Amino acid sequence: MNKTESYFTTYFLLGLLICITLSSCDFSISTSSPYEGVWSSIGYGRILKIEEDNFLLADVTDISCEKTLSGSLSEFENYGISSDTLWIKDAINIYQFTKIDDAPIHCKKGQALSDPHDLMHNFEVLSSTFEDHYAYFEERNIDWPKTYERYKSQMKDVDSAPQLYNLIDNMLSTFDDGHITLSAPDSIVSLAQELIIDKTTDSNPTNLKKYSRFEVADAVAEHYFKTIQSRKSGLIKWGILDGNIGYLQLNQMMGFADYIPNDTLDVYDYWRKYFEIGESKSSIEHGISELKGFNSIIKEAMSDLSKTSSIIIDLRFNSGGKDELGLALLEYFNSNEQVVFCKFAVAGTDFTPKNCIKLKSKPEYYDRPVSLLISDASASATEILVLAGKSLNNITTIGGTTNGVFSDMLDKTLPNGWEFSLSNEIYHDLQGNSYEGKGIEPQIIIEHHHNKDVLLNQIMNHIKSEGDPAIDWVLAQKQ
Repeated sequence: MNKTESYFTTYFLLGLLICITLSSCDFSISTSSPYEGVWSSIGYGRILKIEEDNFLLADVTDISCEKTLSGSLSEFENYGISSDTLWIKDAINIYQFTKIDDAPIHCKKGQALSDPHDLMHNFEVLSSTFEDHYAYFEERNIDWPKTYERYKSQMKDVDSAPQLYNLIDNMLSTFDDGHITLSAPDSIVSLAQELIIDKTTDSNPTNLKKYSRFEVADAVAEHYFKTIQSRKSGLIKWGILDGNIGYLQLNQMMGFADYIPNDTLDVYDYWRKYFEIGESKSSIEHGISELKGFNSIIKEAMSDLSKTSSIIIDLRFNSGGKDELGLALLEYFNSNEQVVFCKFAVAGTDFTPKNCIKLKSKPEYYDRPVSLLISDASASATEILVLAGKSLNNITTIGGTTNGVFSDMLDKTLPNGWEFSLSNEIYHDLQGNSYEGKGIEPQIIIEHHHNKDVLLNQIMNHIKSEGDPAIDWVLAQKQ
């Protein structure tokens, strides 16, 4: 489960729409407040209308305008106007808008440029979004003009929604980017799958046993501990190894809000119930609850491990979640507040201003050695933790290269209601390096494989026979 582009764009304020469409609002309002009016985002492809304390947000391209969110401006975490630029802060993200006279004409009622279910129109909206906002054509070896023309030429044979789904899905699969997604109604997806002629593709050609990352994480913990502290159905575990070495296993960067009192649920039942409850919360409420729950648990864990001579933080089975949780953990190992990385987004032929992220420090930070275990399964928000950790002198990375998907997922909606996402942000370390598509290589290479099934089998086989090579390497340094 990878991080999404903060809840500002996905689940924020599922309240009543203040307008049926952008056009049903009167754009020639008299502005009694500097916030009132129509604003165009710098990057991200959005139009924001504010009237009194209400806002309406829409995704726009040159040929489309799709309303996405609405609610009360006062419910944002932090916002303001500086040098005629409206900024909205959400977790570590800062979104900026400039005021415009009016929304584009195709945002007006009855002025849509095409039938929302027109197949070619939907293809063009998605393509236009990628052209304006995708950040990694070069890194992913995508010749976008050729790719676009290739699949556009195939549209002449597309005469149904399932066929369109397959064509777009095929096009997006060429990127090999874990933050690119396409979502359509189950009925469309089922019909699309029926149209696929070759259904013999074997995603596991070596006939390896299918282990889940949680299953392997459990096996690692059980090998080294008779009893171990565990919270949130195993999302986080900790204990003390031989040699007074602390061990902290963090298996997700989300799922820590105190929604479910029963901590003994199977991890999959836990997630099912967790999402059922989480979907009823506003994004702000949910984000606050996530961080509060995580901070409570990590404070307990670090208290238990505070007297150890060193700590192993195992992130090899962590596929991501929320950046701020990983940064909250790193605060315990940081001596002084400092900038640890910068991020910015593609904005057409330009970029948004850099947003450089500061890592805070705990008064009694842990100043002894930290071994950060990583692998190809360490992805997304987990990689942001690893990226930020590069600035901390007491951290050594061990294991395999991370997955290489850093950007938040920019969520968009097609005119026909389908949803998709893409990578539009660039993360840099303090030397200006980007690791998208290649991942962060560990300082100590122990074991690595880009096929997740092979990787999990390797770790599981080692556990069954002799032990975990990465953990045993750390233990051996203390002998």
